Amino acid sequence: MQTNLLQNYIAKSTTYQEQQKRPEARAVDHNALYNRTFAKPLPPKGKLLRGTFLPTAFVKNMKYNAKALVDGAKGKANDHQLGKVNDVGLVAGMGALAAYLFTMNRTPMKKGMEILGPAAFLASMAIWPKIAIRLPALFVHGVDPMQKYQDSQGRVKPFFQDPQFIPWDLYSDKIMDKAGDRLGVPKDMPNRRAYTQEKMRKVAVQSNTLWMLTAGPATPLLTAMICNMAEKPLGKFFDKQTNKKADELLETVNFNDTAKALRSTKTVDKVNEIIGSYIDKTKGGYIEEAIDERTVDRFSKLFSEGKLSTILGGKFKEDLMKDMAGKPMDEAAANKLRNIADTMTDFDSKYGVLDQYYKLKLGKVEESVIANQCNRTSEAVLDSLGFTKDDYKDLFTLKTGVIRREKIVDREAVGKKLYDKFETIVKDEEKYKKAMTAITDSLKEVETKYAGNTNYEKYVKDICEQAGKSLREQGLDNAAEEIGAGANSLKSMMIDNARNRVDSLKNHCCRLIQTLDFFKRADDKTKNMPEDIVKMGKEILAKGHIDGQMTKFEGTMKKPFDFMKYQQLMRSIYGVGDVDPKSADVSTIKLLDGASLKETFKRYQKEMILKFGGAEYGPHKQHIYLEQLKEKVPSLKKFLQNGIAVDEYITTAVKNKRNSQIWLKTFGGLGIALMAVAVVAQFFFGKVKKPAASQEVKQ
Repeated sequence: MQTNLLQNYIAKSTTYQEQQKRPEARAVDHNALYNRTFAKPLPPKGKLLRGTFLPTAFVKNMKYNAKALVDGAKGKANDHQLGKVNDVGLVAGMGALAAYLFTMNRTPMKKGMEILGPAAFLASMAIWPKIAIRLPALFVHGVDPMQKYQDSQGRVKPFFQDPQFIPWDLYSDKIMDKAGDRLGVPKDMPNRRAYTQEKMRKVAVQSNTLWMLTAGPATPLLTAMICNMAEKPLGKFFDKQTNKKADELLETVNFNDTAKALRSTKTVDKVNEIIGSYIDKTKGGYIEEAIDERTVDRFSKLFSEGKLSTILGGKFKEDLMKDMAGKPMDEAAANKLRNIADTMTDFDSKYGVLDQYYKLKLGKVEESVIANQCNRTSEAVLDSLGFTKDDYKDLFTLKTGVIRREKIVDREAVGKKLYDKFETIVKDEEKYKKAMTAITDSLKEVETKYAGNTNYEKYVKDICEQAGKSLREQGLDNAAEEIGAGANSLKSMMIDNARNRVDSLKNHCCRLIQTLDFFKRADDKTKNMPEDIVKMGKEILAKGHIDGQMTKFEGTMKKPFDFMKYQQLMRSIYGVGDVDPKSADVSTIKLLDGASLKETFKRYQKEMILKFGGAEYGPHKQHIYLEQLKEKVPSLKKFLQNGIAVDEYITTAVKNKRNSQIWLKTFGGLGIALMAVAVVAQFFFGKVKKPAASQEVKQ
């Protein structure tokens, strides 16, 4: 016989025995218990929650999840809370990764995208099931597969999370009847509620299964699309911030504070260290030893480290060798070296502020203000010229390479298409106005945005001349000349570089205006422009480089070169350095006047007529158009004045635009296909076999 352990435990339990000895335990009023009909389970406090597409639910969930993490750390969390800690880990991990990548990038846009990326990924995880699963299910079946409810303990849970336990009692008969009507359940069906519940359960299970299957490819696709759409507005925002930051650097207080923060004692400390090697500590004075060439070389390198080394290194050494080499180190020599170190330290700190400004505003670096301006101009010009998606396709040709075949943009095809666009635009005043306005707006923005360069030039002159004066007082005449005086000094180079960067962009816009204007004047038969002049003018303006412009012209003429024809061409294109009906169309002048750019364009035409129509600039030296130009203009100046050929510029813009379209088409197409699959699948969900007339559907 087996021992009943439970009975033995009860029999030996002192608590049980003591309870049995109590009178009230033995005297039970069975009638009273029988009559207590009011005893029943407590009513449930759970409720259905209304679904929303707003992010407020996400915020509430994160608050709950944060509390769950705290309770878990204290050992007070329940199973539901512990399950939510995983969400906290996901967000925290992605945030940490984004913060690390944020520190690794230098440009504001890339930093912003590192933050946007994880945020877009989390948003995609939340958005995809709502737009691709929930909405189609609601539209087709009237069933929300992501319905949530709050239980009696206040915990929010998915209603269909566990198909074996679904709290159907939260659905009233009225709501269930509406659901049955939407699902097409006959009103006279026996056990209609149970059948409706089964159809709803099946739709939810199938929808959630589809969610799991599609979430993998859909989330990264949607993330990429969100980041792509946010790129332009983010770019504009960061461009404004970069421009503001650059301008603020040149405000007096900010300039001095930044220079102070950049100031380093490295040079002064090393100079004192070298001087110290000439001091006899036992005697407390300088040793009787001449300064050798090696020491002079060390000093010169200290005074011209970094970017200044190529400019000042040789000059410092030359001056120091002349003034100090072979002479003894004494207090006068030591003070002189310390003064030079102080001068260069002060110069380096202020130069660093100007260098920051140049990089932010004018630098040949990614995301500088001027680089962003160029990108916006190219997009605006393409749109204003009326390039379409079909145009972009036609401008690419298949090239067979050593490794693979790829489509590349065909510049020849772009040139032909560009000619057609110009010819079409100049015949329509509205199209011409649209194209010209896009270019003049960009030119106006350049003039406004870079007006602060005068402050930059002022600071350059001040710090270079101040440093040059100080160095000259120390006897370093050559170094002073290289920093603050002369045509090739650091001061001149910094000012010229800044001007050239702005002028090149302004001249580029002016060349686009000149090209459109010439095509329009050539189309106007009342101008009586000779056919050969029209042909040469279009060729030079649309395709001419600085190194090939005159060659193209000369190739179209009969030899020997016709100088009179050359002058006629220059006058036909640029006039005589003034914006009047002879050198610009009436509508062009009106648009330039409206944008307050008439003087800017006038200066451009005057420069062009001088540099490309004067001495030394035709195919032969004897071709002199205007006597005002006496000096020889450097090739860099001519390049900046003439700018990139219009067809080459458009070719690059077309390539970038087409690449962007291909990317968008590929990822957008995949996203649309995935969405279509998710929507169509809903029409096959929720199929439940109807029970026989005598058969009841089990609850």
